[in-house]
Amino acid sequence: MPGGDTKNGQRRSGRETHVDGLSRCLVLLLATLAVGPRLSGSTVRAGLAEDYSIGTWLAKDGLPHHTVLGITQSPEGYLWVATAGGLARFDGTRFKVYHAETLDGTNQTNIKAIQCDPGGVLWIVTSAGRVVLGKAGGFTALTSDQGHPAAGAHGVYSDARGQIIVSDVEGRVFRASGERLEPWLDARGIAPGTFVGINVEATGTVWVRHGPTLSWWTGQRWQRLPSPTGEENFEALKTGASHEGGMWISSRTGLRKFRNGGWEAHELAYPQPVNAVQAIFEDSRGDVWVTLGFGGVTRFDPDGRIESIRTEQGLSHESVRHIFEDAEGNLWLGTEGGLNVLSGRNPKLRPSLRQPWSAPRVLMEELWADTRRCWERPAPGGLTALPPVGKDDAPKLVLPAGTSLVEAQYTALNFGVRGDSRFQCRLRGWDPDWIDAGAKWFVSYTNLPPGHYELQVRATRATGSWGKPCEALRFTVKPRFWQTWAFWPVMGTALAGGALAWHRARVARLQRQRALEQSFSFRLIESQENERQRIAAELHDSVGQKLLIIKNSAQL
Repeated sequence: MPGGDTKNGQRRSGRETHVDGLSRCLVLLLATLAVGPRLSGSTVRAGLAEDYSIGTWLAKDGLPHHTVLGITQSPEGYLWVATAGGLARFDGTRFKVYHAETLDGTNQTNIKAIQCDPGGVLWIVTSAGRVVLGKAGGFTALTSDQGHPAAGAHGVYSDARGQIIVSDVEGRVFRASGERLEPWLDARGIAPGTFVGINVEATGTVWVRHGPTLSWWTGQRWQRLPSPTGEENFEALKTGASHEGGMWISSRTGLRKFRNGGWEAHELAYPQPVNAVQAIFEDSRGDVWVTLGFGGVTRFDPDGRIESIRTEQGLSHESVRHIFEDAEGNLWLGTEGGLNVLSGRNPKLRPSLRQPWSAPRVLMEELWADTRRCWERPAPGGLTALPPVGKDDAPKLVLPAGTSLVEAQYTALNFGVRGDSRFQCRLRGWDPDWIDAGAKWFVSYTNLPPGHYELQVRATRATGSWGKPCEALRFTVKPRFWQTWAFWPVMGTALAGGALAWHRARVARLQRQRALEQSFSFRLIESQENERQRIAAELHDSVGQKLLIIKNSAQL
């Protein structure tokens, strides 16, 4: 798999800073004096910054580059951070880096934009105008046969349903269908001025900008944005989608929402006129965040009260390029000087539409058998990396027979709260209960007998309850031949055959021995008879000779 990773078990934590009270008061006081009557009765809320703590990650913490250009979150929970030096997968503590030259082969390290669809596929647009898909553990560049824009891609967007929309550099708009792009809208030549880009409402309505002119697609045609009442020289600088529908539109003096074909009367006024706006973002509880050039980030609450957060309050850089909200409601700021997170400290101020995880979500990353890596989590992984806990028909990894050491590595998604997570592991089929693993990011087992196992890991924060394991790593240790059930019938058959052969050999040996004994007996008897005959003959001859001598002597 391409890219590099930080050392296993080594934890890289972001620097956490809290908004300094004195600096905050000075900023709020200056903002109040600058706003004056433009806020139409709204006031700066004292203590607004105390809702958040600010965490920071820099290049020395593992970030591929200090300029962050895009952030998205995959369904499994990882954050994907696009930088001017490549792409990184982030679990809240550690970065796994994928350099852009490994993505599309262009040796172009600058990633312009990134989105993740509901299936977990990453849609990446590089500075070279290439669209790259990240899925199933690899990255592939979209081809012309898959509908890649011939003029080169400009940006990638997503609506509330997860529909991926891509624009090219000339003003054409494409929709994703599976892993293809299909032509949808053509915004070339609908207004004077140079094509700047598009934006997409939560409902999927496309807005296009040519110079200072904005137009939106009504479903049948392009409609030019009218100026607000009483503002003949209205100039649109930036747009940002609203969760309730419609689009926030920034001028030099403030923000207005345009929805259902008309302007809303309420204006969120800036403390002072601005020349540039880099990003507009509405979070899930209705706060609107605006980055004003090199002026940090400014937050408007639903009542119009404002607050500015800058480097004095812990921001890594005054230029904020991208704003993103994760599944727990933490706000991520991509700046030209690093990655920042704004985490809510007061539970009452958590977003109403999203709920934080009560405990860190644990994901399995690698499984090793002795010195061989048997499984690694695909990155990007999509929705099929590992089955959830409780699904018994899920496939299992098979480890070779004779495996003496099994090691699993995992991670805890811990975005909202700084500090080490603590882990507990349970290997079903071996451990009778949960085993405390401390702050280690891995667990090892030695000399496991053959069998089926299921590894589960859960985590907790410094002060909190243990979470439930969200996925299980199932594996099987293969037995040696003599440890299998098939071995015993074979062994029994072999023993029976050996016993039968030994019995037959013994019987044959006894039979041969008996035959030898009988033959010996026959030869012994025969020998005795022959001896008797010899002795009888000798006795007969001896008596006859004596009688003959006596006879001859008598005759003489």
